[in-house]
Amino acid sequence: MAAGALPLDFEAMEVPFEEAVPLFKTRLPEIVDMLRGRNLGVLNGDLALQRCLASPVPVLSAAASTAAARRAAGCGAGILTEGMSSAKRLRSICDAYDAAGGTGSKVIIRRVWVGEPKTELVAQQRAVYQSYAKEGRPLPEDETIVAADPAEIAERLFACRVEAGADAINLRLHLPGFAPAEVRQQITVLTESVLPRLSKLMALGAS
Repeated sequence: MAAGALPLDFEAMEVPFEEAVPLFKTRLPEIVDMLRGRNLGVLNGDLALQRCLASPVPVLSAAASTAAARRAAGCGAGILTEGMSSAKRLRSICDAYDAAGGTGSKVIIRRVWVGEPKTELVAQQRAVYQSYAKEGRPLPEDETIVAADPAEIAERLFACRVEAGADAINLRLHLPGFAPAEVRQQITVLTESVLPRLSKLMALGAS
């Protein structure tokens, strides 16, 4: 769950853009409750939501600040941090979540690429993010993890997870101009050569 950032999304639903954050803060606890089968109101007769009482649907709340982390912890959601910040900054968000009694997953986003750096494409994608960042606020340094060696990718991802204090990683590949074949190739390499190594590192770290 996230408040949203692109005005077009709100125009399409006829919701004033300036109401995005206040609406998100109000509705997040309600949605988390409903996906736990509680406080269903007029949907009390919905069988699927009733079953959520025994099998709740996990919810991650986008968290780009310590306040957002505490909000998520307070209503029983996990957190999904944004992928542009350093592991050090993400650590402050994860620590705030833990301190507020959060018990859900703490997920960090990291963009990865196995092979030669796609510097120009990364710059184009960052320009997209900059276009709807808060006015005058520059983006942090690029945190994309790039290496030709899958083992190095796995080690750097693991180190980032540990430094951030997270327990899961959301891997992303999307860049402008990708051909489907390139994306499939990257997914194959990640699945066959990176994730098994990363899983072993995470298992050893937990033991």
